[in-house]
Amino acid sequence: MKPELRHQLYQQISAKNALINKYLKKIAEKAEITTNLTMHISRHAFAHIAQEAGAESSAIKNILGHSNLATTERYMGSFDTSKTDNTLRTLFKKKPTPKPQAEDIPNGLSKEEQAIALLKDMSPEQIMAVISAINK
Repeated sequence: MKPELRHQLYQQISAKNALINKYLKKIAEKAEITTNLTMHISRHAFAHIAQEAGAESSAIKNILGHSNLATTERYMGSFDTSKTDNTLRTLFKKKPTPKPQAEDIPNGLSKEEQAIALLKDMSPEQIMAVISAINK
């Protein structure tokens, strides 16, 4: 390909890429997405989704137009946090604690003391859910 034609094509692609990035930014704002969406990020996301769907790495490489499989593998791996996510979930899995029942609370306590006894073994998230329900 002649250098002039290559330069012209590069300029046209760059202009279209900039236009699409502009639209992606508007979409992100409307969808309240804080991540900076770009064509480049979209390509990485596509590679990861295709990999999870079972597509062959060589096919993804061809779709993305990469000349080197290592580049495609970097694209596919940049979003792959499933192994570390699963490991962290396993390590920090909370053991369920038995929830106190109303019949477990001794008689003679005030309503406030009864509420405190029920809330004592709840997680902060559960307590916030109760408070949120009360405020509705």
